[in-house]
Amino acid sequence: MELAFTVFRQVCIMFLLMAAGYLCQKTRLVSSEGKQQMTNILLYLVNPMVVLHAFQMDFDPALARNLGYAFLLGIASHLIAIVLSYLLIRDRPDGRAPIERFSMIYSNCGFMALPLIQALFGSEGVFYASAYLAVFNILSWTHGYILISGKRDKSALKKAFLSPVVLAVAAGGALFFFRIRFPGILGESVGYLASLNTPLAMLITGISLAETRIREAFTSPRVWMVMLFSCLLVPAAALAVYTFLPLPQELILVNLVSTACPPAVTTLLFAQKLEKDSIHALRILTLSNVCCVVTIPAIVFAFQLL
Repeated sequence: MELAFTVFRQVCIMFLLMAAGYLCQKTRLVSSEGKQQMTNILLYLVNPMVVLHAFQMDFDPALARNLGYAFLLGIASHLIAIVLSYLLIRDRPDGRAPIERFSMIYSNCGFMALPLIQALFGSEGVFYASAYLAVFNILSWTHGYILISGKRDKSALKKAFLSPVVLAVAAGGALFFFRIRFPGILGESVGYLASLNTPLAMLITGISLAETRIREAFTSPRVWMVMLFSCLLVPAAALAVYTFLPLPQELILVNLVSTACPPAVTTLLFAQKLEKDSIHALRILTLSNVCCVVTIPAIVFAFQLL
């Protein structure tokens, strides 16, 4: 119960940071161009620094073994979500099914999970979460891109492996296994950049929410259905499987928090880029981000009960 309350408290803090971003947009303190620039800074600079900073740990065979388990759990969680998405969401003439499936499969493990895990478990938690994030990047830019576009893109695989976070995981892993640490000034600089992750990610999320019509997201039964599937059903299914695994609780909990986060912002980005129903994607993201203050602690509480 204590851990679930801690998660709830941290999600509330993040929600207040989102509210600050919401006010920044409503008061025109930040424009749409400014939000895009902030997003680029987060994706291409801050997120990789978070991963690199997390890998600046003394080599330990137990940590290395758990990192391998974290990769396997990340793959398993995405496979569970993929199977459930095809079982529960049927193809319809309006063409929204791919967006809804993508929302079920790919969570906001960069913007939402990393700040939350960093606050709960520190660098070791982010160390494990980086494995989930690498799996997310590879699958979302290959399977996810094909899912929404309906076409096979040979360049998608290259983009996936060259994404900033995947490169940071590879570089950080090399530093970890070869026992290379950043010198003092460089290490502190990386740490300062990594500390921007939580406030910057939540401000961007709040600005995005301010650009939507929240009321429309709350009045669509279909949006509610996708939110419940992605934020509760998928992590609950993963929890039912992981309960029987003889793995450290922290490792499982990092994976569950990553899985239980709202759908990825990539859902909207792909929908816009591929000229799909981006309004529907935005409504799903809006409702899920608002409801996560309840759904994420609920999953953690269920984990503690089991």
